[in-house]
Amino acid sequence: MDELPRLYGFIIGPGGTGTDFYKVFSFHPRELREIADWGFNSANFLFSYLLLFTRDGSQARLDYLQRLDRIVAVAMESGLHLTLQLYDVPGKIQEMPDNYYADYKLDQDILNPEKRDQLRAVVQALAKRYKDVPNRNLSFRTGSCGGLTEGEVKAYGDGNTFTVDEIIEWGDFWIDAIREISPERFIIHECVMDHSRSYDEKNFEEKLVGYYDHYQHVSEKYDNTRPVFGYMDMAYGYYQAQTNSGEANGGGNIDFCQHSNNVPSHPSAIYTFNEAMVNDVKQLTIDGCLPAGTVIRFYLAEATEGLLSFAVDGKTVHQETFPEAQTFNVGYFLSFGCPFAESDKMVELTLTEDAQEVIVTANGERYIWSGIRVTLPDAYAVERWWWDSAWDVELGLLAPEDYHDEFYKKRTSTILIGIGGNAEGGDHITIYDDVRFTTGNKVFESSAEFYDRMCRFITERYPKWVSWIEDICNTDNESILRFFDDVAAACQRYGVDYWASPLGNMMEEYNAPFIVAGYEGENFEGHHNFNVKLLRILQKYIDK
Repeated sequence: MDELPRLYGFIIGPGGTGTDFYKVFSFHPRELREIADWGFNSANFLFSYLLLFTRDGSQARLDYLQRLDRIVAVAMESGLHLTLQLYDVPGKIQEMPDNYYADYKLDQDILNPEKRDQLRAVVQALAKRYKDVPNRNLSFRTGSCGGLTEGEVKAYGDGNTFTVDEIIEWGDFWIDAIREISPERFIIHECVMDHSRSYDEKNFEEKLVGYYDHYQHVSEKYDNTRPVFGYMDMAYGYYQAQTNSGEANGGGNIDFCQHSNNVPSHPSAIYTFNEAMVNDVKQLTIDGCLPAGTVIRFYLAEATEGLLSFAVDGKTVHQETFPEAQTFNVGYFLSFGCPFAESDKMVELTLTEDAQEVIVTANGERYIWSGIRVTLPDAYAVERWWWDSAWDVELGLLAPEDYHDEFYKKRTSTILIGIGGNAEGGDHITIYDDVRFTTGNKVFESSAEFYDRMCRFITERYPKWVSWIEDICNTDNESILRFFDDVAAACQRYGVDYWASPLGNMMEEYNAPFIVAGYEGENFEGHHNFNVKLLRILQKYIDK
């Protein structure tokens, strides 16, 4: 491991399972040669075991294995270090079919002895097949895509959850299976992830420290390993509209894209605050830019017996008494990244003159709101990238003639504030005149300063680690360029290994122009509509 240079390259792979894999598998050797020609030295090849073996792991699909042989051979010929990552294995499967709108099959059964035997068979078959490939050319990556999370629900439909010790033991089982065949094989390992804390400026260090027990365990028990963590997504992840029950992708009914939401930019941040006015949190304050003509619509989800009051600059402008507990009908969340939802209980305030603050006070046991819509006067409107989902039309939220099946720019003066869902969230919202807001609690920051702090903090404890730089959100092209520039610079500054996933933002083969606002490609080395600007940014940080 110490002889390897800093790894820097791309995430590649077929993605989902099924016939589409057969079509694109032959494309990856060309992809690997291009990555090497561009000056990079590494690739993380991501695929499902279901493409190479039967579900029980007892039979191999030789035609696909021969294609994988070709990929390994081309990586060696090109001087690349190739990491083989199975994101699906027996006992841990998220099988995405060709039709992304269809239901997926989830298998969370890593403790099942029979599936453990199947996992060993699959891993050892690959270890035997590539036993003679040098470490400098090939490594294995344990864990499935995204790893396992403490508290993640066990077998599909089971209400029980995994413990940290169970996840650590499962990782050891995986490594032991490889080492039985290749005792010296270079292994990159994923560890327990703790999603009980968020990546914010106050506690991201606590969150990362929570990983260290597992990292320390692996480093003391096994040699020639390297941890992968620090998934550096943009602040706004991939937008999926959700039902109010939180079911991802609306059970296949909602578009696999953002749902009527302005496209965010980097640098940016996600904030959270108390959706529940309960216990000691009985007051919500809105201040900042509140000129005359501003309209505030406050959507309520639940209320108990008591009084809800609205005051503008200390003067009560609305009061409502609830004689008993009530639950109101809440609509669809706007998206995963912005869980704003309307309800059939709304309080509307129109400011007749400029205001300093609006305070909502609850006198009762429990009040929960689902969204706040703040509309400033038209003079404050800003132009933003926008996307209308076909689901808007289906829900009757948008007239068919107004539907845009592409990104477009429109002016807006409306701010949509979604629920926080965090008892540690803030109770203070500040509105700005460029139609944005902040609160007292920052959940995730996406900025050059944040990624510098993250890389420095981790490297001080683990000098050799691998990051997964992932931009899978719908965002504008200029924002993508800034994001990869900032993150790649931080990785280069601290000597961090990384794989980046911008190929989907580079090549028309990945439909980049259809998911990126403001995309401008060029004809480049046999590619049509290629994002040369993004490639040049990443090349700036290649070790010379």
